[in-house]
Amino acid sequence: MKKDNIFSYVKPDYLFVKNETKYHRVALMCKYRYDEEHGLAVVFDSEGKVTVGDQDIIL
Repeated sequence: MKKDNIFSYVKPDYLFVKNETKYHRVALMCKYRYDEEHGLAVVFDSEGKVTVGDQDIIL
């Protein structure tokens, strides 16, 4: 079984830091081949939770 290279679909672009009063988050913003308008975000929060979704979840 041939495995696809994930980097042909998702390309890391930049880090986004959202520093709110009590809730700090950092996101790895990525370009996504099938949704170029919104892209993907991998969001890490101060409580240890990781969330993956379109970039609107952090912006």
